[in-house]
Amino acid sequence: MRKEIYFVDDSEDQRSIVRSIFGYYLRKHTIRFFESGEALYRHMVNISDEGYHGPIPGLILLDLHMPGIDGKSLLRLIRQSPSARIDWKTLPAVVFTSLATKAQLDACYKAGANSVLIKQNKIEDFTSQLRLICNYWLDENKLHFDIKP
Repeated sequence: MRKEIYFVDDSEDQRSIVRSIFGYYLRKHTIRFFESGEALYRHMVNISDEGYHGPIPGLILLDLHMPGIDGKSLLRLIRQSPSARIDWKTLPAVVFTSLATKAQLDACYKAGANSVLIKQNKIEDFTSQLRLICNYWLDENKLHFDIKP
């Protein structure tokens, strides 16, 4: 079963751009959008229930700077969330930002980010960046839950 990509960003423009990129260039991937850290966290609680039988995430892409629960705080919540169905501790998470200090980048990695990347401004570059991320985390990288005993 193909796993969903979760994209979390408070900017409707950014979600729209990513929706278009996936609609035109990355159609083999299923992406779900969240407008806030709170929205993703509520969803996480719902799908962590053992009675849930729908799709599960395979990759989280999130913005660092969001009101309410920002990307770094959301990562901490994700990594601490217990679930028998989903190993939130090892789920790949990539943080996007337009601007960050070294201290902010370090804090993201300490919170559990697998990568922290600068958002590309040109649509072609952003498309290439997303394609590379999806290829690596969903196709090439072998996570423990992808390997059959």
